[in-house]
Amino acid sequence: MAKQEAKEIMWMSLAYIDAGISLAEQYVEGSDEKSYHRSLVPIFLIHQGIELLYKAAIKAMGIEFPKTHDLRRLRTIFQKHYPDLDFEVPSIVLGASDNNNANQLNLFAEFKYPQLTIQHERLRYPTDRQGKDWSFQSALDIEGAMEDITELNRASLKCWMHINDIE
Repeated sequence: MAKQEAKEIMWMSLAYIDAGISLAEQYVEGSDEKSYHRSLVPIFLIHQGIELLYKAAIKAMGIEFPKTHDLRRLRTIFQKHYPDLDFEVPSIVLGASDNNNANQLNLFAEFKYPQLTIQHERLRYPTDRQGKDWSFQSALDIEGAMEDITELNRASLKCWMHINDIE
């Protein structure tokens, strides 16, 4: 039962990652307006995909995954059980892609709402909890991150193959 549920979660993971990559490619090709909010959408989808990938892999081991959006916490569990499948999370997803965006998007920042990191809040909502918008942000450098994002696609497929016993 856990293995089947893990496979279903993994399919969702791949769909989010694929959709994020597709939007990132469209963004880079110039078909979209270059703005902060438009640049967040593909990164949000990729974040969701990575989160689900970790949860699927953990579930495949027969372990209940923690109900969290914290990729660092999920990755620690993933690395323990799948050291050979570990991969680098693209820095743009973690919020350290360049000096302009570092610290603006700190996925793991200490936050008074621990269930929702500030990164996750910025990806999902147009304003913070006090109603202040994020309009001061510049667009993320998706073009500069495409190599890492493409590598993530290969790593996610490798994890999918492992969970589905295809080597």
